Amino acid sequence: MADDRPRFERLSPLDVGNLRVEDRGVPMHVAALAVLDGAPLRDAAGRLRLAAIREHVERRTRRAPRLRQRLHRPPPGAGPPVWVDDSRFDISCHVRTRALPPPGDEATLLRTCAELDEPPLDRSRPLWEMWLLTDRDDGTIALLLRLHHVVADGIAALELFGALLDTATAAPDEEPGPVPTPAPPPSVSALVRDNLHRRTGAAWRWIRAVRPAVAARRAALRVRQLRSLARQGRAPRVSFDNPVGPHRRLSLVRCDLAEVRSVAHAHGATVNDVVLAAVATGVRRLLEARGELDPDLILKASVAASLRTADDRSPGNRVGILLVPLPMGPGPVAARVAAVAAETARLKREPPLQPGGGCCSGGRCG
Repeated sequence: MADDRPRFERLSPLDVGNLRVEDRGVPMHVAALAVLDGAPLRDAAGRLRLAAIREHVERRTRRAPRLRQRLHRPPPGAGPPVWVDDSRFDISCHVRTRALPPPGDEATLLRTCAELDEPPLDRSRPLWEMWLLTDRDDGTIALLLRLHHVVADGIAALELFGALLDTATAAPDEEPGPVPTPAPPPSVSALVRDNLHRRTGAAWRWIRAVRPAVAARRAALRVRQLRSLARQGRAPRVSFDNPVGPHRRLSLVRCDLAEVRSVAHAHGATVNDVVLAAVATGVRRLLEARGELDPDLILKASVAASLRTADDRSPGNRVGILLVPLPMGPGPVAARVAAVAAETARLKREPPLQPGGGCCSGGRCG
């Protein structure tokens, strides 16, 4: 029996759309900041053990091959971009360091992170970076991780970086083997054949698998979703509803996760619901300070919803979109939490939107 699986790993329509959005000026990478104990990362003279850190991270990338791959964009007719091994992989291009300027406090750290996170990731290399930020006033070392969204969603990103940051000593049979020889990029003719095979194979699998009743239900769901989007119209005009650019100003918000969980459970909500309600409260205060607050105003938050099964830890994105209404009217925060929880529960009763890369770009989806 012939194997009808595609030969190459391609970007999904959603991720092709993410690249298209970035080409139009909207950054599509994500970042995370961690604070580490500096002592194990320094030598006896107090210098950062950069060579040893790079060696450790390079060895661990063999457990996460996607971190050693780059995007190859085929010519027209050869299909979507494909993941290929980076024959020039150089760990020094991905694990980098910078000393914070005096006084090395939290404000200095956040300004430096905003500066480092501004430029887009180089698409000619694997789409991630790790910055070790030294000279902090408390002796710790900050770790800034940057990752393009086409590489992974939140769950997959935890798997990828977990392979790098696991500090447990591996057993001999768990140590990654030698560096595999990078495979050359596929030829144009191979990509054209693969693209044709992929498209025809997907069409035949859909025809064989989908019964008329199932197809009718899916079509009805899609029509309901499109009607819902049409009814929502364009986003209300407020002062911060403008194209997203590369510049950022960062601040940290600290809270006790156990307390947040307690508040959420007390109101029949989730932690995410509490976060959305906090965002709504902050936006309300901002609009009030700018003289733009309308008590009937409702803004929509685009919230990623995982489509993964419990055991799916593969790279890439498996997400849909929920457009969650955030009430801006008066009332206690508890009422706002309850309102958000009711809306997210209602939206979760149907599959989330899967825009395929064409919807919700530019922040004007209502």
